[in-house]
Amino acid sequence: MFSLTSLAKRYQSQFEQQYAQQLSPLHRRALDKIIQCHTPQAGAILYHCEHCQYSPTFYPSCGHRHCPSCQHTANMGWLNHQQQKLLPVDYFLITFTVPYQLRQFIFTHQKWAYQTLF
Repeated sequence: MFSLTSLAKRYQSQFEQQYAQQLSPLHRRALDKIIQCHTPQAGAILYHCEHCQYSPTFYPSCGHRHCPSCQHTANMGWLNHQQQKLLPVDYFLITFTVPYQLRQFIFTHQKWAYQTLF
């Protein structure tokens, strides 16, 4: 079974080469955090039991909001909370497409674009 982390580790260099011009610093940071999560790259927490001399090492989570291993529980809690707030009516999702000429600009200026559009 594949995980996002294993795919990111395996294809990171190819992905970054192919999409280098399109990746924002936020995307790069998310990818790096997901790859480093629960690894020595994220640091280490050392424990030591004086009684039995057992010394396990744990690697901390990254805590990034896009990391599936860190945010699964938080996401499920948020989703349950949001579902409790729903009214008992039908909901519809509306999707619209921006003109081709604006897509690259919007992709590289997402915060401004979403604030402006919505």
